[in-house]
Amino acid sequence: MLPFENRSEEKANAYFAEGIQDEILTRLSKIADLKVISRTSTQHYKTAPENLPEIAKQLGVAHILEGSVQKSGDAVRVSVELINAANDSYLWADTFDRKLTDIFSVESEIAEKIAASLQARLSGREQQALQSKPTDNPEAHDLYLRGQYFLNKRTVDSIQKGRALFQEAVTKDPSFALGHAGIADAYILLAKVGAISSDEASKGAWPEITSSLALDDNLAQGYISRALLLTDFEWNWPAAETDYRKALDLNPNSAAAHHWYARHLAEIGRSDEALHEIAAAQKLDPLSPVMRVTKAKILFVARRYDEAVEECQAALDLDPRFASAFSILSQAYAHLGRSPAAIEASKKYIELSGGTGWAKLELAYAYSVTGNKAEADRIVSEATTLRTDFSPYDMATIHSAQHDIAGALQWLEKAIEQRSVDVVWIRVDPRLDGVRSDPRFQAIVARMVPRR
Repeated sequence: MLPFENRSEEKANAYFAEGIQDEILTRLSKIADLKVISRTSTQHYKTAPENLPEIAKQLGVAHILEGSVQKSGDAVRVSVELINAANDSYLWADTFDRKLTDIFSVESEIAEKIAASLQARLSGREQQALQSKPTDNPEAHDLYLRGQYFLNKRTVDSIQKGRALFQEAVTKDPSFALGHAGIADAYILLAKVGAISSDEASKGAWPEITSSLALDDNLAQGYISRALLLTDFEWNWPAAETDYRKALDLNPNSAAAHHWYARHLAEIGRSDEALHEIAAAQKLDPLSPVMRVTKAKILFVARRYDEAVEECQAALDLDPRFASAFSILSQAYAHLGRSPAAIEASKKYIELSGGTGWAKLELAYAYSVTGNKAEADRIVSEATTLRTDFSPYDMATIHSAQHDIAGALQWLEKAIEQRSVDVVWIRVDPRLDGVRSDPRFQAIVARMVPRR
């Protein structure tokens, strides 16, 4: 499904066209008999595509859906065309002129006709999912679409804006399950980018995700969000695995579910299974640099450093400014003994991430591996003095690289106490191999018990 064109006179309505596309895609992705590519890959073709066969080949699909949305007041026109990419012929096309209050019926009808055109077999649950109506309140729906638009930008400011819009949506309709899930996702993302503590994220997200799943226990996104809370903030890996499997049962085409489940498996040392899951995610989202970097992380903790470098470089081919690729690239280079390359990658990570304390500690680690303790200590001082945007877990990796076992263990204690979001990698991270055999290390790991 290529990005829908916004034909509204108001260009600010781009969020609406993007949102309608997302909702149709979400309905289709719940059909196990179809392969539905994630929007993050199809967004690469935002400008008018000319070579559909080549695009289909790059995405690994046989059919492409194009569309446009025109919104004016309370009226909306949605036009769609389902195309056989091999010969550029139309399988089905239609235009829908409706009121905004009927937008869900339009989405359902489009999804049903696409499924019928592709001769997809639908279970009773899948048929029901196609016809779902997440809210009866048009204003709440519009606020939700705006919220998703900002959440997808993934900056601290945009995530905060998204959270505020989701909050407005559930104020308009307290029974809007997706709105509650959106608030939870915003809290989780804010913690992941270091804008809030994991405790603050957990306190904000848990009531929302609990409400979301109480309102709709067939909401795949709700199970993904709860699984993330269970792993990153509650350290309850068995319960998280149950939720990831439930999400994939409800939405087998969810690249996000496969992606986060892969990460979960890697955290607990099941790297072969993790690679299987990330491969499934990549099939559904083949042009996403995120998937490449996650695969690189899995390969890194599996001690397959050369392959991790290759995946990071593939991610940078897709997006040369994708910051986290330089983070994993630096770590992999350091463990391959390629110190100058590790230092350069860390410097690029600092540049692209805005000079955060988190990023600077990556550079301190790279210098520590080379034996340049003086430069590493200077950077640590710069990254931590009068600042809170750094990770105690990263401090532990630096002390480990400097063969300071006591210092590494002390910082790991702090990481556990603060429930640092990256401490979930403690069991498998190669950067901690220097302290892993110490009985005190095992005692620290044993403290990671579930809160729920």
